[in-house]
Amino acid sequence: MRLRPEPVSPAGAHAWELADELARSWAPSAAERDRAGRFDPALVQEIRRTGLAGCTAPAELGGGGLDRLSDLMAVIHRLAVADGSLALVVQMHLSGVWGLARAWRADPDPQRGAFLTAVAAGRAWLCAAVTEAGTNFFHPRAVLRAGTDGGWVLEGTKIFATGSPAATHFSANTRVEGGPLEGRLAQVVVPADADGVHIEDNWDGLGMRASGSGMVRFASVRLGPSSIVQPGGPYGAFTAGALCGRAFGNVGNVTAMAGLAHAAEELARTRVTTRSRVDDAPLARRATVRQALAELQTDAFALTAVVDRLGRRADEVADALRDDPASVDDACAREFMAEFQAAKLNVNRLACRVVDAALALAGGSGYTGSDPLGRLARDVRAGLFMQPFSPHEGLGFIGAVAARVDPDVLA
Repeated sequence: MRLRPEPVSPAGAHAWELADELARSWAPSAAERDRAGRFDPALVQEIRRTGLAGCTAPAELGGGGLDRLSDLMAVIHRLAVADGSLALVVQMHLSGVWGLARAWRADPDPQRGAFLTAVAAGRAWLCAAVTEAGTNFFHPRAVLRAGTDGGWVLEGTKIFATGSPAATHFSANTRVEGGPLEGRLAQVVVPADADGVHIEDNWDGLGMRASGSGMVRFASVRLGPSSIVQPGGPYGAFTAGALCGRAFGNVGNVTAMAGLAHAAEELARTRVTTRSRVDDAPLARRATVRQALAELQTDAFALTAVVDRLGRRADEVADALRDDPASVDDACAREFMAEFQAAKLNVNRLACRVVDAALALAGGSGYTGSDPLGRLARDVRAGLFMQPFSPHEGLGFIGAVAARVDPDVLA
């Protein structure tokens, strides 16, 4: 069975080859990084040297020109099979650059162009600073205040800033106070070395232990008038831009969970076909083991189908927004976000089932700190906590859209 998403364009195929080379070098040391619970920023330097870091930057600016979300998902899946923690670090960067590249193509301003050129040259690494305690993307507590000189002042605290110790820049979502953008959401690109940026390398997760997903505090960070500020819709509103942007930015996170399940499926299949017990025959000779393996494969097949469908749908909506923005109204965006949430919930459930089934087939050896299945069992559960909605909020959104009522999770 084909149990992984495939790249769909030449740019995607090239990026996948780069990811495959990295994944092969990461896999042997993934367990060591996990047990240490530390993220090594030097690995980002390696990613930047290969050119993968610039794959979603525009080709006109020296990047790889990868524009299909299906391609991005295939890249993240391949990396996650080797190391889920590092796959998330790469996903946060590549998806953020993808969004900036789309914005630059629509409005080729010099600030975004200069930043994307730096990314393509391997000089910049973007970290998403989005998640805050007790709220969601649409209701950030972080504040971007308009200054009298045309600049800005940023205040706020972000948690789960994946890969933050290696960041040269952060992309932070905020609400705006003052100026013509008063009361709106905005994404701002913040240099990591700016005064007032405090990177707390304090990540201690149950899973994804080597992802460097610590806290970042922005304490009265002053940003100049030429800073990259991308305005969004009204604070708290589920506009088409906000909903689609959140889905686009998170398809890679969803796919990483599928990559972890793929790794578990490969481990389980190898073990039951090569290991034996009392009678020295491979475990797969037993009918009960073959049935359990078939159940695992069936779930893994369904998981791949959901990922493929999500990639195609995300590209359809992204193309519509690029070619005819008026065709994607708020109602259409709500339907798309409901589809994204349904895919996310299904992937999370199926991925956990596949990993758990692999553990059962492995037997007691899988439940040890040195076995990769133990790491996969912890890592795969991280998907439940990822943006933009928690599982119960996601179900609430899907149900509200189906019932044609207000889908605001706070309503």
